[in-house]
Amino acid sequence: EVTPPHVMMFVPKVDLSGDWVQIDALYSGAGPSGSDRPALGGPDGRTRISLIAGVPVNCGPTCAIVQDGRTVTITRPPTKAPDTGQVGSQTFMTDGSESVVQEGNSRLKATAKWEGDKLVVYRMITSNLHVTQTLFITGGKLHVESMFSSQDAPVVLIYEKR
Repeated sequence: EVTPPHVMMFVPKVDLSGDWVQIDALYSGAGPSGSDRPALGGPDGRTRISLIAGVPVNCGPTCAIVQDGRTVTITRPPTKAPDTGQVGSQTFMTDGSESVVQEGNSRLKATAKWEGDKLVVYRMITSNLHVTQTLFITGGKLHVESMFSSQDAPVVLIYEKR
């Protein structure tokens, strides 16, 4: 069966699939306004941040990604620490259409699409807060770059395959 041209989609050259473990978290901005969170400077002067930046795409300290045709499913195992935003897995359509994802007790709408070999996920959290997350592979490592509308620089979580 031949796929008509109007329903063909971009097929990325990269495959995000795998079991990933976080090895670094970087933030080069000044931090949220009014934040009392201490900045922990890294060897290069960048600020290391908490794992909260991974929650919208559900990558925390570890995650598993399955990339299959028009969808990407991200699964994070349960942690011992209380995490009200944690959901076992989330599936995103990668053609730019709307997906409904669970975050805590909320069902939020998100869109995901390929821009070259980067998967860009956009989610409106509240009427004045949104996040754009970009997932890509560099040097064999998964990068999850998160830019919240209230930040001055992206948070970058870096993972390597187990």
